[in-house]
Amino acid sequence: MEDLLSKIYDKVVFYEKDGIRFGMEYDVRVEELLESLRTTKSESDIEEIKELIYAASYDAEEYGFMLGVHFVAKLIAEAMGITE
Repeated sequence: MEDLLSKIYDKVVFYEKDGIRFGMEYDVRVEELLESLRTTKSESDIEEIKELIYAASYDAEEYGFMLGVHFVAKLIAEAMGITE
C-alpha cells in the first residue's frame, strides 16, 4: 500500500494546483534562507545544500501525505464500525 500511496503522491498530488503554488512559495522561502550563506559559501556548496533541503522536504511531504491517508482510512473504518 505504501508503494501505491507513493505513486499517487508522485504522479497526482505533487502536481495539483495547490501543490504547485505551495512549491513556488517554498522556492522563495528556501532562497531567503540560503541568502545569508552567499557570503561564506560557494555557489556549488549552496546548490548542494539546496538539493538536500528539497530532498528532505519532499520526503517529509510524501510521508505526511501517507500518514494523512492512513488516518482518514482509520477514521472512516472506525466511523463505520469496521475496526477491531
